[in-house]
Amino acid sequence: MSASTNSTPVNEKDKQILQDFKLLHADGGVAVEVREPLESVLFTSMLRASVAQWRQQGEKGVWIKLPIQHANLVEPAVKEGFWNHHAEPNYLMLCYWIPEGTHTLPADASHRWMPFEEYASQPFVQKYELLKYIVDICLAKKETIPYFLLCLPLRHSRMKRVLS
Repeated sequence: MSASTNSTPVNEKDKQILQDFKLLHADGGVAVEVREPLESVLFTSMLRASVAQWRQQGEKGVWIKLPIQHANLVEPAVKEGFWNHHAEPNYLMLCYWIPEGTHTLPADASHRWMPFEEYASQPFVQKYELLKYIVDICLAKKETIPYFLLCLPLRHSRMKRVLS
């Protein structure tokens, strides 16, 4: 985070915009969503003041959800030490670690898909006997089961019999 003390006066309208930041959750950190357009200078000033307050409150991680229409705020946030966590079609998620030292935030979104063969060759899969066994079963069944059936939940009794 930048140690600069430049600040822009915050008028009543700007205070309302700051209060319009929507708190998404607080679990050892703060997550906010920017909902109103902001000029980058004002955003930077508000961001510095907010991080200072969160630091005093003992918060650790900060998550900023920036809807794509507010992409003009990415550069000022990055200059203040934020980094991209992940992006979706309609928003960017930036994060920042307040304490000194290595952060404990997850490296990236945890819902990425990869080809099965790539998953099967991952070191952690190869390391554990149970995972290797599951991979072997899936590879054996892969050739005999239509792909669309592999994507269905196994709740229906007829489906369980087909896959057995």
